[in-house]
Amino acid sequence: MTSKLAGAHRGAVTLLVRAGTTMIAAVIVLVLGTGATPTGALVRVNSGRGYQFNSPSALALSSGKLFVANYAGNSVTELEASTGALVRVISRPADRFRYPAAMATIGGKLFVANYGRPGSVTELKAATGAVVRVIGGPSYKFNGPDALALDGDRLFVANSGNKSVTEVNVSNGALVRVISGPRYDLDTPDALAVGAGKLFVANTVLGQSSVTVLDAGTGALVRVMSGQGYAFNSPDALALSGGKLFVADLGPPDAVTELIAATGQLVRVISGPAYEFNFPVAIVLEGSKLFVANKYGSLLTEVDASTGALVKAFSGSPYGFRFPAAMALDGDKLFVANSGAGSVTEINASTGALVRVLSD
Repeated sequence: MTSKLAGAHRGAVTLLVRAGTTMIAAVIVLVLGTGATPTGALVRVNSGRGYQFNSPSALALSSGKLFVANYAGNSVTELEASTGALVRVISRPADRFRYPAAMATIGGKLFVANYGRPGSVTELKAATGAVVRVIGGPSYKFNGPDALALDGDRLFVANSGNKSVTEVNVSNGALVRVISGPRYDLDTPDALAVGAGKLFVANTVLGQSSVTVLDAGTGALVRVMSGQGYAFNSPDALALSGGKLFVADLGPPDAVTELIAATGQLVRVISGPAYEFNFPVAIVLEGSKLFVANKYGSLLTEVDASTGALVKAFSGSPYGFRFPAAMALDGDKLFVANSGAGSVTEINASTGALVRVLSD
């Protein structure tokens, strides 16, 4: 019996394992003395153990668990972050999720933004997967919610369909305010970042691209950053750390803009063929490491956040990247959701070595 999986990866061994009446194919890939992984170390297992990944669109980490939002599967898969072992798939009853597009965690709470109409946010207990409440209704003005940000007891929701940001009380799900109006320049808000008392909103609409800065405590407008100097063209992802704000632009040109978060001052625009940016849809930042997920390039770019210099680009079949859509970083663990492959790739953030690819 010949498997199509055999020989797909260098050093691959295909096993056929019987589970009841079902034959499960498992691919084990060995690294043969290359990279930082010791020779013969197991780095990849495709186990077919029921992850039910389906266009994974968002990732979140909480207390050693990795949560994966399956946009097309209307479910959330929970894994052990340390091993990739399946904990559970949360998908019933049907009204829990409707095209889950974003997640955020705080204090044992997991919030999931449901992009599908009428738009809602589902709150779960991260430890058990139990639903606490579904937040929504006409007063919240949810419309295509596809980004979340948490700041203490405040949950911010970007509504890409109606040019607004909704603030919700984390403790009880109550509506605090809906921020909208021409002066905010909110137009297709697609990404949020919060820190140092400010909320940053990326407005992705073509031809009118900007980043809006709000006072996180009051919702008051601080400034709107736009214009040729910033080189914004469909900003679609934000990362904030150490007083720096990085903005990924879908382009053209595909680029990452670095700003001083407190003032909005432009530091640099990072772009050029060497970076291989191609529709950068997600960025994560920790210390001096900035990782950029390029959806159409099916690769990751690592940039030195302190200088803007290219560190390396990750691509090729071993990583399993296919339309990477989201990332989550926890120390040396970098997780990448591959929306086109229905998989999650884990990389050692320090060395760039592949740890594993999780897939059905």
